[in-house]
Amino acid sequence: MDTRATTAFPVRSLRGPAAALLDEVAADPQRRLLVGVTGPAGTGKSALLGELASVYRAAGFETRHGPTPDLASRDATAYTAVLVDDAHDLDDVTLGRLRELAQTGESHLVVAHRPWPRSSALRALLATLDLHRPPVALGPMARDDIAVVAAHRRGQPVPGAVVDALARVTAGMPWLVQRVVTTWPRDGVQVAPPAVLAQLGRELEHLDDRLRELLLDLAVGFDLSGDTPPPALERDLDGVEDLVAHGEAAGLLTSAGAIVPLVGEALLAATPAHRVRARQRALLAAVDTLGRPLDDVARQLARTGLADPRVAAALTGQADAALARDPVAARALYAQAVAAGA
Repeated sequence: MDTRATTAFPVRSLRGPAAALLDEVAADPQRRLLVGVTGPAGTGKSALLGELASVYRAAGFETRHGPTPDLASRDATAYTAVLVDDAHDLDDVTLGRLRELAQTGESHLVVAHRPWPRSSALRALLATLDLHRPPVALGPMARDDIAVVAAHRRGQPVPGAVVDALARVTAGMPWLVQRVVTTWPRDGVQVAPPAVLAQLGRELEHLDDRLRELLLDLAVGFDLSGDTPPPALERDLDGVEDLVAHGEAAGLLTSAGAIVPLVGEALLAATPAHRVRARQRALLAAVDTLGRPLDDVARQLARTGLADPRVAAALTGQADAALARDPVAARALYAQAVAAGA
């Protein structure tokens, strides 16, 4: 799925390493720049390169920016600023020429790439760049930056509760923040717009089957770092690291290995109910086997519509315990328990 078209918000309007690099180049565009820019899909690498290209052109530099395979057939030393996007997709010959340019040329060279996959030729190029300066690492947006983007769309500040909810459901992933806010009408907000969920669901259908199965396990409630590992990993033990790295590089998993909540919600909505229910019952069986209380698992399963007496009993117990100290929370838990079959 392509997350790049949704990260067009001006980089300099935000804080963080991308804006800092832009400010540095704008202050002294003559100073040679050799740097790698890394981050998952949709974290603003392409937007950063676009703004860097504008700065270099305005300063009078001949600039090569955009599709990079042409460098394999042209003299890269003819450019004084070479801005490479999606370097993880380049062949070894092109990567080797870029490394040679870094070692022997005088051009500026900025190489943007996802953290996975990383070929030996790409690793060699990045190692050369790292000798000059540490890589610029892009990732989730800070809460203040989410507030800026949301306010820009609305034309006025957005309530803090909306910003917090947006940060939670998107995990701060810039491509998702942009998608959500660009659907907002001028007079309203929705943290999880149906149009965004529907479009995400359609895009997720085109993922690699193994990655999609892993994401579905995580959306149901299995945990990469806990006692209930996803069944999808048990079926592919040799490819676990690559599969998880793929999910993170695609901007669908957080660095902690959790599914981005909005992605999980879209995936559950787009998956046939019988497949979702089978995984939910497998999760219940795994928790039963461990002899663990359902706790958060019960709430997660109830939110996704599972009716099961074990879930209902767990939620009823939680509601009873909360009744004296937090009647509002207890009422919500009772309602979930009823929906689960109590």
